[in-house]
Amino acid sequence: MRIRTQHSSRRGAALISALMLVAAVATLGAGLVQVSSVSTRRQNLSIDTVRALYVAEAALSEAYFAVAQGRGGTLASDTEPAEFGGGFYWVEAEDLPDKQVRLTATGLHGRGKFTLGLVLNRSINRVAAMGVCGLKDVTIGPGAVVDSQVSDGLRGLLGQLLSPLQPSVHTNVRSNGDITIYGPDPLLGGSPTTIRGNVHAGPEGIVDADPSVLVTGAVTSSSRGLTLPTFTIPKLGGSSGNFTFPKGKDEATLAADSYFDTFSIPAGKTVTLQGPMRLRADSLLVGTGARLIIDTTNGPIGIYTLKRTIFEAGSMLDSVVPDPTQCSIFALTPDENDRSLVTLGAKGEFYGMLVAPRALVNIPGDLHMVGSVVAESLYVGPAAQLSYAEDLEEGGYGVKMTPTLISWQILEVPDSPLTRGPGSIDEKLQKLAIPTVPTKDSPLETDVELKYYDNGGVFRVYTGPVAAVPWGNVLRVDRVAWYIGATLQPEQKPSIVIDAVDTMRGTVDAVVKPLG
Repeated sequence: MRIRTQHSSRRGAALISALMLVAAVATLGAGLVQVSSVSTRRQNLSIDTVRALYVAEAALSEAYFAVAQGRGGTLASDTEPAEFGGGFYWVEAEDLPDKQVRLTATGLHGRGKFTLGLVLNRSINRVAAMGVCGLKDVTIGPGAVVDSQVSDGLRGLLGQLLSPLQPSVHTNVRSNGDITIYGPDPLLGGSPTTIRGNVHAGPEGIVDADPSVLVTGAVTSSSRGLTLPTFTIPKLGGSSGNFTFPKGKDEATLAADSYFDTFSIPAGKTVTLQGPMRLRADSLLVGTGARLIIDTTNGPIGIYTLKRTIFEAGSMLDSVVPDPTQCSIFALTPDENDRSLVTLGAKGEFYGMLVAPRALVNIPGDLHMVGSVVAESLYVGPAAQLSYAEDLEEGGYGVKMTPTLISWQILEVPDSPLTRGPGSIDEKLQKLAIPTVPTKDSPLETDVELKYYDNGGVFRVYTGPVAAVPWGNVLRVDRVAWYIGATLQPEQKPSIVIDAVDTMRGTVDAVVKPLG
């Protein structure tokens, strides 16, 4: 007969307790491993998502540059994404009204995915868009008219006929300071001072207008000040000294780039500038009875002055072609402590831009200027007529035309085989057998039609791959148009291409940082 002792029973109970403890620890350990694994996966997914964001941002940068080059903006696709930084991307471009474009970029890295969107103005002339501008102040004399028109003059004419019933509000008179507008003397009478558009003083400035002044748009103070980009002065070789008129001649024509210390046209003489060409002079002086003709029939004209730009009373300034996008006068002083003087006392009709960021610009009443004016201080004389040309918002010689940001936002990732379901982008590419392309080959546009002037000043057209463009013989780019497959897209005048050529050839002499 066996007798079970209380001690042996206790040994069995201890074993069961130990087993239960081991099981509990094992379960807890498995749970901790699971939690750690989930945490690691989440952390890796978070890192991949941030990297996908960076890839999407890089894709938007590439698309922005493509738009600035005159391309459509579409890069790669979800059926053939582009490679970048260990990730992949594609960008979809959608054209919107008013020359706007929506860019949607999707970036993928590991298991992360991110989509960003931009809306851009394809190209805006930020300088001309300022309209009639005096960075420090603007003064408009009695009887002056400031309106707007397109280059055929139709809209400006209709605005005059229909105002004030249907006034044009496209003109902007702007300043970082005060704007003073005088009406005619009540005792003497005269035509009313008329601004067909908006008047915007600086953030701390005021608009002081006589009660008789007619302003068809808004009269406000801006919420922020105006700033200008930097400007460059072309070298154009060494100076030829002072311009001298051919002996016994009353007329002269310049049809090539020219650089003079003083470019002076004496009384009774006429000089015609025929584009494409650029004229650089320390001083431009057009005397009483002298005439300067701007002929942009065959190409644009840029006039660069460094000290004085003076058209004396009784002189004449005329544009042959009524297209303000083809001529610009830049009164630029390389030394930021210097100021220049600009007086347009001429008679006639001038189409173009006047940019004088460190100058007092005086526009008397005998010259009808169609274009835009940006000065340090601007005085529009009594009975003067100044028409802002809306064409300049989409063009203009010598001013950078780059895309302008309108909005930016985070978007929902689009549905695509590459974004659908779990798994990394590399696994999906391999499983679906989807090819990829290098970033440099991501634009849809493959070939280009480049219109340019060669080193001899001859106008030429190149059509073919970008890599084969004869840059060594390109003096100046005029227009660029891209091919998508066999379809030629609308031609552009992208400043990035033009600036690249100028920089490569060393044709930029000085960078001018204007006030603003």
